[in-house]
Amino acid sequence: MELSYGSTYSRYDGVADNHYHFVCKKCGKVIDLELNFNISKNDVENALNVDVESHRLEFYGICSYCK
Repeated sequence: MELSYGSTYSRYDGVADNHYHFVCKKCGKVIDLELNFNISKNDVENALNVDVESHRLEFYGICSYCK
């Protein structure tokens, strides 16, 4: 899965399923998050009357190494 971060670079994730990331703003490290959120693809489709093909959620901050 390609993770595009603007026009300057992309990163590639070996996990193809939709999942979440933490991105360190200092070193650029991307950490996969295995968290469950209470909103589903169906929730979004029903609320907005749309067809969701994929989604992406990222958290940004400073990783434990850079702290």
